This record gives sequence, structure tokens and C-alpha cells, in this order.
Amino acid sequence: MMREQQRLQNKIKRQREVNRQIRILVLTACLIFVFAIVFGSFFSKANSPSEQGNTKFKYFKSTMIEYGDTLSDLALAYHTAGFSSSEVYLNEIIKINNITSDDIHTGEYLILPYYSEEFK
Repeated sequence: MMREQQRLQNKIKRQREVNRQIRILVLTACLIFVFAIVFGSFFSKANSPSEQGNTKFKYFKSTMIEYGDTLSDLALAYHTAGFSSSEVYLNEIIKINNITSDDIHTGEYLILPYYSEEFK
């Protein structure tokens, strides 16, 4: 009789321990979910439809230098919104093409950056 009571008590203890572990597991999962929601909102940014229209994508195109072209003329001709000035645009052209002097020659190709709202 004592053995049966002992077994019954052990069974009840094991069941309580299992229930306790299940509660801890569920509580931990809930906390992880809540933290993911709370901290995830800090790292995400929603754009309104009006903000989405202002998105600009940077692209590059190649152009052949014609007789009489200068870097300044090309910067003025191809300067697009997205660059604060034609001087900034000119510096970008120089950097992209690894130009070390103002000498450009007819028939050479230059890579020119530009911004567009259209995703290509």
C-alpha cells in the first residue's frame, strides 16, 4: 500500500514538473514573440505612398566622347537630379572613370551616373 502511494506521489510530482516546464516554454515563446514585435518596429520603416514616389535609383550609362567635348560640358549636359550640383556630378564622373587629368579624347567612352525614379 505504501509503495502505491509513493508511486502515485511520484507520478503527481512528474506531472507537475512536466506542466511547469510546458508553462515555462509557452511563456518563453510568448516573450520572444513580444520582443520580436517591439524591437522589430524600431528597425523597420514604412513609407507612405507619397514617399515611395520619391525613390530614386542610381544607374550608369556609357557615352562616347565627341570632338570638342570637355568634362565640364558633359557634367552640365548630363547632370540629373540626385546630385546637388554639376561640380559634384563632375567629381563623380572623375571618380568612376578613374580620370587623373582633364584630357579626354574623341572616341573614348566615359561612364556617366544618373538617377531615375523608374526601376529598370
